[in-house]
Amino acid sequence: MSAREPLIGSLSMSGRWIGLVVCWCLGLQSVQAGEVVPHDQRPLRIVYANQWAPLSYGDDTQVRGILPALVEEIIGKRMGRVVVHRGVPWGRAQSMVRSGAVDGFITTPTPARLRYSQRSEESLYELVFKAYSRKESEAGKALEAGTPLQSLSHFQFCDVLGNGWADRFYGELEIAFETTAVADNCLKMLSMGRTDLFIHSQAVTDDKIQGLNLAWIVQRHERIFDRVGFVLMLSNQTNVDHSLIQRFDQELASMRADGSYQALLERVKVQAH
Repeated sequence: MSAREPLIGSLSMSGRWIGLVVCWCLGLQSVQAGEVVPHDQRPLRIVYANQWAPLSYGDDTQVRGILPALVEEIIGKRMGRVVVHRGVPWGRAQSMVRSGAVDGFITTPTPARLRYSQRSEESLYELVFKAYSRKESEAGKALEAGTPLQSLSHFQFCDVLGNGWADRFYGELEIAFETTAVADNCLKMLSMGRTDLFIHSQAVTDDKIQGLNLAWIVQRHERIFDRVGFVLMLSNQTNVDHSLIQRFDQELASMRADGSYQALLERVKVQAH
């Protein structure tokens, strides 16, 4: 028995060495497997507001709307990059981009957002701001007559609390305005004659008017008061190569030149409703 003990000990030591070699090989294989997928081929994580129909709506990976559809077509299909789309409350979306929890979002490139992300030069989508009033109202008639907004300051304007665009727009015109929690309230107040004018994104407001069944009483005026471009913005904390932005700009510019962008936009607008 004692003569066999060294053999058993030798086999035990050999087993440990074999185990170490196997673990090392598996670890090497794991590292090599990780290197097979470089940063520029990993899924691109884009986040959207989850309650901003028809631009984006729906929770987490169920998000839908104009913006996700445009991103999927241009970056996903045309540029060949897998995109993971997520819908969350807008405040959280901005925090996720700031921290690098996701790679980017589609939004207005404000100075605050440019401090933690980089932007594309091309706009993926343009918000058009128009005015809405109660049909046959004095404020509406004044707008139709081409009266400058500064001369309509005696009317009551309504907007959404915390809307930075409204703060800037009305501030520059020195027009006072009242605020409500959501855009729906401004439209309801228009229908009841409790406010006079609401200037907001046409795409969003038209969708809300339809949903609230207020088209019979609320009128849209065709004068354009502002245009705001929505661009691709990538977090400074992401490991995604920011050259993606240049490729995105090139693709979008090419699509605009050959007319395919406008055709795509019209298609996704229909699908978003």
